[in-house]
Amino acid sequence: MARKHRYVITIEFSSEEKNSLFVGKVPYPFSKSYKDELTITDDKIEIVADRSNKVDIKGIFDNHNSALYTQIIKSLVYYYCCVGKANKITNIQTHYIYDTVIKDKLVVKSNDINQIVESGDDLSLLKKLEANELEVIFEESPKGHSYLIALTHLVKSFCSESPYDSFERKWKSFNALYRQVSNEDNEFKRQVFVRNHLINHPELYPLTFDVVSKLTATGIREKVRWVKFIHNNFATLKQTENFKNFVIANEDHRLAEINQSTLTVREKFLKDKGLYNDVEAHLNHHIEKKTLNNSHLTATLCIKYMYFVRNKSVHAEKVDSSFRLTSNTKEEVEVKWLSSLLDLLLIDLVNAHSNF
Repeated sequence: MARKHRYVITIEFSSEEKNSLFVGKVPYPFSKSYKDELTITDDKIEIVADRSNKVDIKGIFDNHNSALYTQIIKSLVYYYCCVGKANKITNIQTHYIYDTVIKDKLVVKSNDINQIVESGDDLSLLKKLEANELEVIFEESPKGHSYLIALTHLVKSFCSESPYDSFERKWKSFNALYRQVSNEDNEFKRQVFVRNHLINHPELYPLTFDVVSKLTATGIREKVRWVKFIHNNFATLKQTENFKNFVIANEDHRLAEINQSTLTVREKFLKDKGLYNDVEAHLNHHIEKKTLNNSHLTATLCIKYMYFVRNKSVHAEKVDSSFRLTSNTKEEVEVKWLSSLLDLLLIDLVNAHSNF
């Protein structure tokens, strides 16, 4: 069927630079072999879309299920990830062209635009994302959709006023990614997949491991609530075998030192089950050897521990974290620090997406 209906959407930004970021053709939902033309520069996004049926241009921004709206969202995510700056959208124009003649036009001025980011937001870390790997979000596939969802949450996490809201958005981004890459049907299996991938492919996580390799047991211990973590995850005598397995599974000396310093919390349970000597021997061995295992430390902090922190908040098991009269409480320091690690892991996962 002939595609006589052309739509040209132009989004302008408050940038004086005009560097080219992307030029190419990208598919759209149910497009089969047809594609839209997309051009992205520092100061502008232009989408040229030909359709067989007429679309009401006034409804493009209201219908979140429309193919044109989806292309806009993909383009904006790609743009902000590439520029790493909170450039303001100054103008949006949509032209409807039929047989080369402009038949309708819609202009949205800056005052009527719901800005994706605000001028004070720091998006600079997003520039560590590799542009060619970001192109996965243009794919019309389950993988492309998952990465798009993940990156919308990641971008918005840098726009959150509260560090707790920011962390929650980053976790949603992580959840979308490990659900996609693992192809497993439950949360535990998905997290095990990521842990194993960290162990088997450390070369794919350069940003994360560069930071994790410099962490010390003392520095980690000062940031986290390890005793509460143990009390929560291994609460009863019946879970002592699980606790022993958790300790034995981690060979990094920093984790060993942290677990050794808090072992009294579960010493009685371990002795009652006859497991204390095995746990103690494991910890002493890796502390003495100064075993360095960045994969184990990363997986424990970014998966096991962050999952504990996230669930405590989401399941409403404590007072809302924003009910604080002072800033930089121990909990706030912790969540900011965890977020900084999760940022790097998310970026590494996106940059390595072709390996999954």
